[in-house]
Amino acid sequence: MITAAVVAVLTASYLILGKLGMSRLRKERASLRKPGKLPMVSIIIPAYMSHGTISATLKSANNIDYPRKEIIVVNDSHDSTPAIARSFGARVIQNRQRVGKPAALNMATKEARGSLIFLLDADTVASGSCLRRMVPWFSAKGVAAVMPKYLLKCDSRVSRLASLENLFTFALLRIHMFFGTIVGFRGCSVLIRKDVLEKHPWPDTLLEDNHLSATLVSRDYRVIWEPRAVTWTDEPSTYREVMRQKRRWGEGAYLAFRCHRRFYLRSPQFMLFFYPYFALGIASVAMSLALLISPVFFPWTAPILVTEMTMLFAAMYAHTMIFLYIGGGNPLPFTTLRFMVAYFPVMSFAYFRGVLSGIRRKNKGGCELHFRHW
Repeated sequence: MITAAVVAVLTASYLILGKLGMSRLRKERASLRKPGKLPMVSIIIPAYMSHGTISATLKSANNIDYPRKEIIVVNDSHDSTPAIARSFGARVIQNRQRVGKPAALNMATKEARGSLIFLLDADTVASGSCLRRMVPWFSAKGVAAVMPKYLLKCDSRVSRLASLENLFTFALLRIHMFFGTIVGFRGCSVLIRKDVLEKHPWPDTLLEDNHLSATLVSRDYRVIWEPRAVTWTDEPSTYREVMRQKRRWGEGAYLAFRCHRRFYLRSPQFMLFFYPYFALGIASVAMSLALLISPVFFPWTAPILVTEMTMLFAAMYAHTMIFLYIGGGNPLPFTTLRFMVAYFPVMSFAYFRGVLSGIRRKNKGGCELHFRHW
């Protein structure tokens, strides 16, 4: 009952902070001054073996309702992507050999004519109003980047469960905005000032977006989350693909944490997200292990542990349902249960394996970015 009470307090606290965060976001949005002349935006699309998905991305980029834009495709493979890109009127940078996403982005940024860079992955499509929603934020003090609300193209049961993970993240981003900035953006779609990228180019790391966002926020830049701007991106459609993705994210996140640990350990956003859930995870594992041992050594504790675990699960279930709803979803009870029982443990296990892999890699040294991870 103690852990369930902790979850209830945590839920209430997060709801209050999230409400205050969105109130701050709306007030600041209303105070933004309209630009006299719209800045030029360079839409950069990094591509690697993307001939099957990039047509939809280019079509959406052309359909963005923004008058001053250019489209640049930087291709890291030898396929039909350049011909497809040119058919949509995009400029093409063709690499002779694979250089990786960070290097490709830095290369394209140097060629860009816009003062703002809109990164759009080759499997991501943008809404027509996304730039008009995001561009005004650059009139606010200290804003270096704006991340839209990214939704998933759900084409399988696994991707639909992954979309619930995103909804949960959106609920947490509301809390981030209480502090005036989010501490990490996802690189599938983000709008960044070119002069900032010239000072702080994309790092050649496993999770270049995490590294760059931590670098920017630790230097007193702000990263805004604009939920009215929407993009749609692909996600893994099988558990095997989910595990591969989460393992890479876990490894990259650990290495990013090692590199920016002083910043993260001072960040209230990171502390509010990491410490409570980490403590609840440890408590759940400890109670599960105790329940296995108690019948042998302490039989009288078994009913207490069963009651405590049941109450904790019920509290976490309610917590998850509430946050999925706040994140913009309409979660069904059984789908939420499947997310907690079937998806979340698999994701967490793969992520933890990635963290262990990151620890081993850090001890061995060497280059962080290796193409076998992509």
